[in-house]
Amino acid sequence: MCKAVTLLSMVHVEVQDHIYQISNLRSVSDYYYNMYMDYSQKVLDLLNLVSSAIKQLIERRLLLNLSLRLIKPSGDGQISSPEKLNKVKDALIIFVHIDHKQAKKTQCVKDLLEELSDLINNTPVV
Repeated sequence: MCKAVTLLSMVHVEVQDHIYQISNLRSVSDYYYNMYMDYSQKVLDLLNLVSSAIKQLIERRLLLNLSLRLIKPSGDGQISSPEKLNKVKDALIIFVHIDHKQAKKTQCVKDLLEELSDLINNTPVV
């Protein structure tokens, strides 16, 4: 993820130079530069959503591991204590809540990808 952001930063400088080289008119070069910056903003939004999704997957895995450890019966075969079971319940409630938030983010990613695709396909050729 960090490499993608670094690459995008380096590309900004190059794109700015190329946009100003292909057009002698300030208004045209401003148009293309603004369009590029809009695309970049959307790409950064996608990177942030992906980073957030990875973080949430890690959190979900940790919650499941915690729940399984708390439920695991002791060596003598006894059922876990009520306190441990309440902690498991709380962890699973958080797990489900994270799952609902992830569904919303997935839709945001789909919307951004669709918007970027439309913008790229409708970009005028110089």
